[in-house]
Amino acid sequence: MLHTPGDDAQNAQPNDMQSALTSDEENRAVHDLAAQAAPLPRSRWHMFVSLQGSQRWRYFREQLALRTAAVLAALAVVIFLAVQLLTPKASPQLYVAIINADASDSSVSQWQNAIAEAIGLQNGRNGGVFIDANFDLSEGGLTKLQTLLRNAQIDVIIAPRDAFVTLAGYGYLTDLTQTLTVSQHALLKDAMVKFPGFDDSHEDDLDYDGSGKGAEEAFGISLAHAEHWDSSLIGSDSEDLVGLAQDSRHLAQSRQFIDYLDISSE
Repeated sequence: MLHTPGDDAQNAQPNDMQSALTSDEENRAVHDLAAQAAPLPRSRWHMFVSLQGSQRWRYFREQLALRTAAVLAALAVVIFLAVQLLTPKASPQLYVAIINADASDSSVSQWQNAIAEAIGLQNGRNGGVFIDANFDLSEGGLTKLQTLLRNAQIDVIIAPRDAFVTLAGYGYLTDLTQTLTVSQHALLKDAMVKFPGFDDSHEDDLDYDGSGKGAEEAFGISLAHAEHWDSSLIGSDSEDLVGLAQDSRHLAQSRQFIDYLDISSE
């Protein structure tokens, strides 16, 4: 039997119709799904902007108020921390270290306030007078003292005689004949006490310890007859002395403090 082109067309028609039917059904299904699909949710802020009047305010209270408050609080914390980090606090204008103290915080605070008023400075660490009585040499206080001295933060040192001998020998105190004014030296010369200092003439010898091997200098002033010194702050039976720290940045304020103590030789 001969095969004619018409036979192909006739045979192919049912398949083509089935393909077209299938394609139409798929298109309708896709169209129906697209019509039924929910629109993408809009942002809360977009919803807030699209509302009117009282609806907007109600929506804000219910959906945005807490979130907005949380964001603002977080932002405030970030700004505060940034300001604290980028704005250094003012250092004390007079830092007095009391060695081996035996005083309550309230006693130290009262004395600190009295000094601040007398010499015209603020009361406290931030740009004013700061009395630090936390230097127990038997419990790590020496390390703290050395660190602060290295950073030129301490101006005045008050200590009982035995500790004062040690600190003078380490080279932590100045020769008062060089750092006090001429009038102060004339007034206080009889109350000055000499101690051996630090010998730095052998700096090239790492094994040499020059502590207490230097020349005797007037490193301290006896507080035995100081009108404004309370010996109970240290609470020792030994003589208390005051001296000016090496590398102090506030020599003028340190001299004012010496005047405030009102020291006499008898």
